Amino acid sequence: MSDREGATPRVSIVIPSLSFDGGALTAKAIESVERTKDSLAVETIVVDDASRDGSGPLLKDRFPHIRLIRNESGRGFTGANNQGLEAARGEYLLMLNNDAELLPGCLQLMVGFLDEHPDVGVVGPKLLLTDEPDRLDSAITHLLPFGYVQYMGWRGIDNPAESDPVRVFTVKGACALVRVDLVRRYGFLIEDYFAYFEETELCWRLWLLGYESVYLPGARALHGLGKTTLRLPSAFLDYNVFKNRLATSLSHFEMPTLLAALPAHAAVLCGAVLFYVLRGRFANAAAVVRAVGWNIKRFRQTQRWRASVQAMRVISDSKLMKDVGTKLSLFGFLRHAFHYGTRA
Repeated sequence: MSDREGATPRVSIVIPSLSFDGGALTAKAIESVERTKDSLAVETIVVDDASRDGSGPLLKDRFPHIRLIRNESGRGFTGANNQGLEAARGEYLLMLNNDAELLPGCLQLMVGFLDEHPDVGVVGPKLLLTDEPDRLDSAITHLLPFGYVQYMGWRGIDNPAESDPVRVFTVKGACALVRVDLVRRYGFLIEDYFAYFEETELCWRLWLLGYESVYLPGARALHGLGKTTLRLPSAFLDYNVFKNRLATSLSHFEMPTLLAALPAHAAVLCGAVLFYVLRGRFANAAAVVRAVGWNIKRFRQTQRWRASVQAMRVISDSKLMKDVGTKLSLFGFLRHAFHYGTRA
């Protein structure tokens, strides 16, 4: 059964909810699904990831049609979405942050695109900032030679006339539609990542398997950009971002590419530590160091994951870089990194 009585869902919408506000943000996400799904058969799965504000039962009372999964201890964004996949009955799965909202036509455009393009594994909409809806949260992304992502147009002014699909390196996990059969066959999100860079790892892996990631600017959604994680320490976020990015580079690059990438990757890590030390943010500097330590401690597990990824790959790094790679734009990279590094 789906949200439409008697209909088998085409889309399973998974909303991880780490709530501090009685479920107010999550309720907005659910309401946006209700407003915009039209005739599309969907099921909405809310994974209450150990919220301590009593929001789970409140949401179930308010939206009795949702499927509620309650975690007594936090499994993070990755674990919650994997739980959603286990419960999903749809052909497609939409990862939807609880601080994101679908705009009219968004889901239909993404579903229609995957229906017509079997070589595409994941598709994402244009994400606009909830508090500044004329500005971009997500835009075109490229892979940099050392394993980081170049964000083109990030926080730029939106051009509503844009509608042509664009192949990108990664879409944003705040709102991304994936093929259920594909991720059940090859794996979904890595639970050790907990949160951050997990969707990039997935898109990177799907590219290596021969499935493209596509940005659909004609499909539009809003994103609160961190409203879910405002109460989490920034050092916790740094730890997860840096550890996950390094682990993915270690497992996904071919060996010649990896050897060429590591010096630049190490330079960025050292630069991040120095940046935080100079600003007196020692917990953040320590988080970057701990991220490296986590990768050293986990090296054998990463080796096993690397062997699996390399055995599955059907395209080379050179082909990937030709399709969705780019050279470093130092200004754009530093602008994004500086804004990220100075957030509260």
